[in-house]
Amino acid sequence: MAATGDGALLLYDYFKHMTTLALVTLGGILAIPQSIGTQMTVRELLPSLGLIALSGAFSLYAMEAIIKSRLESRPLPKSMRWNRLIVGGTFGIGVGAFLGLFMDLIQ
Repeated sequence: MAATGDGALLLYDYFKHMTTLALVTLGGILAIPQSIGTQMTVRELLPSLGLIALSGAFSLYAMEAIIKSRLESRPLPKSMRWNRLIVGGTFGIGVGAFLGLFMDLIQ
């Protein structure tokens, strides 16, 4: 049987990886259009960039909440479930929005 702290460590790792993934994806979204020579304005990319940045921000917030709860020997906040859903959802929608825009431009 898993120890009670294993869930918090697993969530922490998830949020840590999502933060990194959000940062790398933001860089990729800004670099890919320039590298293949398509004309994409920041205005067109703003929804994708905003959603992915929101995902990274919620990940950082969730990591902070996990650290705080562990240091104070308290249970994880109930908002962790919502944070996990928001992080995954905003990241996925942001990447999907970029791919939709990008596919329209290269066709």
